[in-house]
Amino acid sequence: MPVTKTMRHKSTFPAWDESGREQQIHVFVDTSDTGHTGDPHGGAEGLPNLRTEEGYHVNYVEKGTYKVEATGEILTSNHPAAL
Repeated sequence: MPVTKTMRHKSTFPAWDESGREQQIHVFVDTSDTGHTGDPHGGAEGLPNLRTEEGYHVNYVEKGTYKVEATGEILTSNHPAAL
């Protein structure tokens, strides 16, 4: 049985740049359908993929600190959903 991979939106949280402007960070994960006869609905989730509202890739620096890859801009967040 072939493994099916899909990307799904997991969550969104706010983050702020140095000037105080709010941006939304979207968290996506790759999921693989790894079901088998013992667990037909089994699946595996990959590492999170972070993106801005505009679609720019965001690098995780440490909990609550992120860097927008395209611009070098640093974003911070203390929101409960932040990674």
